[in-house]
This record gives sequence, structure tokens and C-alpha cells, in this order.
Amino acid sequence: MTKILIVEDEEAISNLIRMSLCKTGYICEQAFDGETAADLIAENSYDLILLDICRALTAMNCLTISRRHKCRSFLLRRWAR
Repeated sequence: MTKILIVEDEEAISNLIRMSLCKTGYICEQAFDGETAADLIAENSYDLILLDICRALTAMNCLTISRRHKCRSFLLRRWAR
């Protein structure tokens, strides 16, 4: 089963993504800041990490996370506001 980490500072958006992915059979975990994401990545193995690139994730820059931790793949995204 594919395990996905969703890193998104907006809880409502993160929950929507998680619900959609879980309905299709993926196992999902969530982090709402970069520091928590780094801890989860260090402790777990993920097939995919969805990273929101935004200023709100200031504890640890998402691009730094993607460089420090190995994963099968990353998807970096940015919502236009």
C-alpha cells in the first residue's frame, strides 16, 4: 500500500487532500509545519511526500526537507492566492 505524507499549513486544505487520497486507498499522514514533517520523515518511510511551498512553513523550509530526506518522490506545489 502506498504511504503519503501531506505537508500543508492550511488544515482545511490538508484534510481535503487526505480525504480524497484515503478514499482511493492510500495511507496518508499529515504535518502542518516543516519541523513536524522533518520528524515524521526521519521516523517513517513514505512513497510520496506532498509539500506545500509557502511562507507559513517557516520552521523548516520545505525545499530543505526535500534535500535532506530521501523518498521515492516529492511533489512540490504552490497555491496561488
